[in-house]
Amino acid sequence: MRIRLSGLEWLFSLGTALVGISRVWAATSKYGAGVSSDSIFYLASAGSFAQGKGLLDHEGFPYILWRPLYPVLLGGLQWVTGLPALALDRLLNAAFSLLYHR
Repeated sequence: MRIRLSGLEWLFSLGTALVGISRVWAATSKYGAGVSSDSIFYLASAGSFAQGKGLLDHEGFPYILWRPLYPVLLGGLQWVTGLPALALDRLLNAAFSLLYHR
């Protein structure tokens, strides 16, 4: 069953999504995204993928412990745009918050 939103409900949903995106953007603007140990593997393997070396971690070992979709997505975007993976990670987190919002 598909739920239809009225114009006011649609604007409210869009507004709350934009508030969420702006909060993610503001929270990561001064010091960047909090980079965990998993994130180091994601970002390093995205960089090696963008350079055409395949999925390698920060020490040069094959990236085999986690699923490869996110590093491939980051690496592909890095290759296309030339932006660093950490900046693209920040943009993707803001964009994914739109998808998560219902």
